[in-house]
Amino acid sequence: MTVIGGGFIGVEVAMNLREAGLEVALVEALPHILRTFDHDMAQLLQKEMLDHGVKVVVGDAVSAFEGSNVTLASGATIAGDAVVMAVGVRPDTALASAAGLATNERGAIIVDAGYGTSDPDIFAVGDAIEVHNALTHAPMMLQLAGPAQKQACQVADRICGLPVRNTGNIGSSCIQVFGLNAASTGLTATQCEAAGLAYDYAYVLPADRVSLMPGSTALHLKVIFGVPTGRVLGAQAISAGDAPKRVDVIATLIKFGGTVDDLRDLELCYAPPFSTAKDLVNYAGLVAENLLQGAYRQVHVDEVRGLSALLGCFVPCHGCIDNAIHSASGLQLRDACADIMRAQGHEEPAGRAKITPGFNLPARNVIHTVGPIVTGSAPTVRDRRDLASCYRSCLELAAEQRLSSVSFCCISTGEFRFPQREAAHIAVATVRAFLDAHPAEAPGRVVFNVFKDEDMAIYRELLDSPDSGALASEQVERNR
Repeated sequence: MTVIGGGFIGVEVAMNLREAGLEVALVEALPHILRTFDHDMAQLLQKEMLDHGVKVVVGDAVSAFEGSNVTLASGATIAGDAVVMAVGVRPDTALASAAGLATNERGAIIVDAGYGTSDPDIFAVGDAIEVHNALTHAPMMLQLAGPAQKQACQVADRICGLPVRNTGNIGSSCIQVFGLNAASTGLTATQCEAAGLAYDYAYVLPADRVSLMPGSTALHLKVIFGVPTGRVLGAQAISAGDAPKRVDVIATLIKFGGTVDDLRDLELCYAPPFSTAKDLVNYAGLVAENLLQGAYRQVHVDEVRGLSALLGCFVPCHGCIDNAIHSASGLQLRDACADIMRAQGHEEPAGRAKITPGFNLPARNVIHTVGPIVTGSAPTVRDRRDLASCYRSCLELAAEQRLSSVSFCCISTGEFRFPQREAAHIAVATVRAFLDAHPAEAPGRVVFNVFKDEDMAIYRELLDSPDSGALASEQVERNR
């Protein structure tokens, strides 16, 4: 079976067909399924479908049908016995148009705050109408049962002469995807960008109840807030537990114009079988408040791959040189590295060099390089070449910046597992070769900074013995 469309209906149909024992492919033209969730959150749901045997195809539209076989825009084909079209429908407003009622470009009936149409004797509610978005203050279409029923009640009140107050809609919804429960409310980050809103978001992953209690599970919670107001604009939650409960809480806060401070201070029910003393939504408020105040800067999950190679160590209290440098320099150094990587747009390759100010360090600059990671029992030819390139690139950058001195750490010899003696041979040989080739431009002083007595002995031996450096230089040349 092939299901076309990755919205709520498409996902639910695919899931039910799969639970009935059928082979199922789900095709969505957009980059991910369920657009009420942002791309990062939707990955959890897509993986859940993949784990349960549903073939998920995203970012690829249908271009042709041949019987029940489907051809995609990419040229790929999906063979099947039947096709289910779940690409969404537009409400049938032909009657409204025939009656001369005003509609928008998508055919939705335009109504006033009391759901009156352009004809004073006709009211309209539900999927067929255009509603007011309480967050963007722009019109939108909202195909949800809850708002439709409330609209019907308000129309009945208005017909009976009772006052009606329309506060607009934010759009709250939930879905079960196999073993995961997912819910969302308000605006996604994608919608904030489309609306031109300044925003940020807090992403937290705590347990949904005290961890020693049966059924405790991690809950992914993303809370989107305005900058600099701190007004909560949206939330998304996914877990095997009660994700909709948390989103309902935040939806209530959004309807009343609440901020991340209000989220932090919400007083919610607590007992170990149900939650934690500080509920998940409180945690999200605390993190959002820190972000809003600039107490720290977070790297979003979709940025990690492009940033981690130059941002230093993220292991708390880890005794590496990265932690020592970043701890002493302050947050400005990591921010500067993040800015470089965002502008670059891709992961930093091994063997290159970048430069930033030294900020709070007793140095004018910090030169950053990514060393090779030794994955086997010994360094490869490429590992040796990349390590030599690290030293050479740093010296070239130092010469370009007219730096008078450079101090090297032992690149790649710690967590990256490059053998200490071999790494030292390459370091000394590369530095000597550069100084000999560029006597006028090279820094006047080069220091090898070591942590261990063993490294001290190795470098003393190499620096006191020109022959060993020459042998290492020949090795580096052969490895190029």
